[in-house]
Amino acid sequence: MQPAIAHARLDQILMRLKIAIWNIPLWAVLSGLSLFHIALEAQIPVITVRFANPQNDCVTQEYCLDVELRSDITDQELFGMNVRFFYDDDVLEFVDFRDYQGGYDAVAPDPPIISTSEPAGPALFNFPGAAEFVNGAIQLVNLGPPPIILDTTAWSKLFQICFLVDDPNANLDTFCPSVVWDLEQNPLNGGFLAGDDGVVMTIVDPDPNNESLSADENVVQFNWQYIGNGQAPFGEPVDSVCSNINCTLPLTLLSFTGKASKEGNLLQWQTYQEINVAGFQVQRSTDRSSWKNITYLEATSSGYETEEYNFLDPRPDQDTYYYRLLQLDQDGKSQYSHLISISNPNHTDLTGLSLYPNPSREGKLYIHCPQVDLQGGLIQLVDATGQVVRKLDFIQSGMELDISMMPSGVYLVCLTSNGQTLLKRLVIQ
Repeated sequence: MQPAIAHARLDQILMRLKIAIWNIPLWAVLSGLSLFHIALEAQIPVITVRFANPQNDCVTQEYCLDVELRSDITDQELFGMNVRFFYDDDVLEFVDFRDYQGGYDAVAPDPPIISTSEPAGPALFNFPGAAEFVNGAIQLVNLGPPPIILDTTAWSKLFQICFLVDDPNANLDTFCPSVVWDLEQNPLNGGFLAGDDGVVMTIVDPDPNNESLSADENVVQFNWQYIGNGQAPFGEPVDSVCSNINCTLPLTLLSFTGKASKEGNLLQWQTYQEINVAGFQVQRSTDRSSWKNITYLEATSSGYETEEYNFLDPRPDQDTYYYRLLQLDQDGKSQYSHLISISNPNHTDLTGLSLYPNPSREGKLYIHCPQVDLQGGLIQLVDATGQVVRKLDFIQSGMELDISMMPSGVYLVCLTSNGQTLLKRLVIQ
């Protein structure tokens, strides 16, 4: 074909197209634009889900992660999601879903199904041990609270997943367990059980006549990265979001014992490796439920030596007392010791001992005890810290004691003889 002829035919074709376009009715053009607009409105959103905000409870030994979502399109109302994720069975044990937001809650299966795949841990995820995976579903079930409208920049919390840590008392300064989302099908995008529903998002259709629509899913893996190409192993753990879950105190309590003595209840404990330890709060109870702080002793060491502590509680005015230690660490951690009990079957009513004047201002104290069997005993004055500050023999039923040099304060006068003890509170002003 000649070039000139070719150009002439091309001009004819273009002219015919222009005529055809201009002859299209206006209603048809508007209709086409409307359909185009509807297509834009019906654009399928991509919903991204992630684990975030690791939290550890040293009391319950539970480790929890928030499940959060975000959309690439505004004003997307979440209806629900299917959930599947993997984790290392040697590190974590799944407990439950909890802390649901708004009107959302778990639906079938409830409780979620937990399955174990022995080879999947090392083979697919480079876990040291077996991989467990959890199947469940979360859905809007209560129309009372406002539903979650997903943001395009901020993350919206939906619920929590919680685990038990296999070794919560280990020194895990950098605890970074991998929890791996499973997508619906495609391993290239992080899906590992092809043909089954993994993470599937459902968005509410604003038209009540229409059913809710599935969204496209995306995930942000937690402490794990995809490095494969559709072939196992798919990825490996990464130390990206770590937390300190060291629930142990550095100190080792070797022993904690107590016994009744003439002077009172003597508490003794022995420690090893007092590193970063502040001190010990001694607590006392008569019923093992209500506890009272009776003294505080600072730690005496900051090394690896063995340390011994003694404390005399000079007020055995009950048949049985219970004691425990509250060990306090420099960085705010604390831990209770085991309980011990001390019985005082020979304790005597306080009315057997009288002090005059009490409160005392004149520097003289008169001690009177009509019980002849206590003559020849021992008198001790104990200050508010439990320290014995005066000690003298009780030689007669009425004695005069010079207290002019003693500081003002509250003291306990202890009279002991023949295995019996009498106590009286003394105030020096």
